[in-house]
Amino acid sequence: MKLSVHDHARRLLVLSLVGLTLLPTPLFACLDEAPVQQEPLELAFLPDRRMPAELPKLDRAELRRARLRGDVIDLTNLMEKEGKTAPRFAKRAEMYAELGQTADAVNDYDAAIELEPKSLAYLDRRVELNYDLGKYEEVEADLTKLIELDATAKRYLDRGNFYHDRWKFDPAIEDYSAAIKLDPNLGEAYAKRAHMRIQRVGGKYRNAPGSVEDLEKGLELDPDQIQPRRDLVLIYISQFKLEDAVKQATAILDKLPDDPCARHYRSKAYRLQKKFDLALEDANKLLQKKPDASKFLVERAKIYEEMGEKEKALADYEKSIGADSKNFATYAQYARHLLNNKKYESAVAAYKKAISLNAFSQGVQSELYAEMANANYWLGELDESERNFAKASELDPTNLFVRYQLADVMFQRKKYDEMIEVFTDALESHPQMPDTYLRRAQIYALQGNFEAGLADADTFISKFKSSSKGYAIRAKILRKKGDAEAAKADEEKVAQLKVKEDAKRLEQKKIEAELRKKYNIPE
Repeated sequence: MKLSVHDHARRLLVLSLVGLTLLPTPLFACLDEAPVQQEPLELAFLPDRRMPAELPKLDRAELRRARLRGDVIDLTNLMEKEGKTAPRFAKRAEMYAELGQTADAVNDYDAAIELEPKSLAYLDRRVELNYDLGKYEEVEADLTKLIELDATAKRYLDRGNFYHDRWKFDPAIEDYSAAIKLDPNLGEAYAKRAHMRIQRVGGKYRNAPGSVEDLEKGLELDPDQIQPRRDLVLIYISQFKLEDAVKQATAILDKLPDDPCARHYRSKAYRLQKKFDLALEDANKLLQKKPDASKFLVERAKIYEEMGEKEKALADYEKSIGADSKNFATYAQYARHLLNNKKYESAVAAYKKAISLNAFSQGVQSELYAEMANANYWLGELDESERNFAKASELDPTNLFVRYQLADVMFQRKKYDEMIEVFTDALESHPQMPDTYLRRAQIYALQGNFEAGLADADTFISKFKSSSKGYAIRAKILRKKGDAEAAKADEEKVAQLKVKEDAKRLEQKKIEAELRKKYNIPE
């Protein structure tokens, strides 16, 4: 079919609108003259003026909020017209919550609960909202109300978890115990009860009775829990059950391969087992990811130290100081390394820095002063040593060992009256520690006060008739006093008792050897 000139022109126009390149075609044969060969004709693209201008992008979130605000107005009007019911208050509360108006949402749930005070769903939701607002007294009150209405294991567990997060140890333990009584298969309750028992004694894993049993039961019921495994790792390390500690840390790493705490404590357990290659492997993996982590540097330093590589250990301790120069614990570890390696002057400087940075615990401060006093002693700085031991004793009067060390320094300085005062104070605060009587008895004898010395020795013997120590001290005092016959009788008693004590000591060594073998504890 032939196209007219007009048809062909329309085709060109249509094609130009879509931006095509046109070549001469045989259609030009309908013209009077034959077409002349020419370059392809380029037609410019013409914008379609019929296309609408670009609309601005819509903020869908803002549109949603605008609709919600409109819905709130509509619902409020409806409530004014048709009545305020609990479901309507709850519905409007959820609108407020979505708008971020949490306080308004709580107000509406207050109104809903006033109308339906036994609604568990409304109380549960108000707990969530008040928790977001930090209104913990209101949260606790609602959790208690929920228990009154629905005394199930879950309700006690919920309130227990609230106390757990608020570090209210005793109430948490009580609620977890109630939950377990109602449902003995709640693994979470066992694990968290144990954690609260541990925290109640200041995180001292040795002093939390029943915690191991609870943790193991919790894991038996719910093996996917992580926190109970962390607690068990630390308990087993404190009990020197190092194989068990490694197993629990490894179980965590099987689930969470990048968990730094589990790898750190596994490294520590390996070190205590003297499996230094495995300990270093874990420590190095940690430091590959966090090369400036002082805690990991200190652990590797301890590994090197126990391997006898003192220079590497010192380098890691110094690097830990550079990485964390405001952490008292970093300086304390460094100071202990220096003290152990008889670098006493440097140790004193490090202890002073650690003491200046520690503002958290009097107990820790006491330990630091006592350790620094030891460094002073080996430097021959007896005055400083006595002063620092006295400060350590003042900060922690319960530490009897520090008082004994203070008395030892006083002995070197021949301050016998002051020693008597130290031992007398120790007996007043620790009457259950009769060894102090023997220490004081020897100082009385040294001063020539034999009667006082014998009285203290007699007190010790009255409490520990089967111990040779009391008779040995009394025999020495009697000889100094000139009573050879009485001294000889005590010396014979010492010989008899030592036979029994040696036998007990051998038996104890056998038991310790069996325990070391059982738990793979190195010598």
